[in-house]
Amino acid sequence: MPLLSDDKIVQVKGRLSDKDEEFKLIAEDLTELPNDDVYGMALSEMEKNKSVVLHMERLADKFILNNIKDILQKHPGNVQVYLSVGAGTGAKKIKPKAWWQ
Repeated sequence: MPLLSDDKIVQVKGRLSDKDEEFKLIAEDLTELPNDDVYGMALSEMEKNKSVVLHMERLADKFILNNIKDILQKHPGNVQVYLSVGAGTGAKKIKPKAWWQ
């Protein structure tokens, strides 16, 4: 319990129990995380590895693609965005900037 105090950042590993129709988090491990600056750098590094994939069965008309482009340019966010066109193993995954030009 010494890890649980005000303004301390901790990572909780555990499991979720739903007995009696009530959810409870059962903590199995607590780890103290570094101060805000070091934590912020680590979080930034983790975000570099995340991505969002927009799935489309086929390339939509130019109007829809331009709308997606406008939204992504206005709200760039912190993760890489890809467009996946097709289905199954035949789907092609491309970065939006490749189809903007």
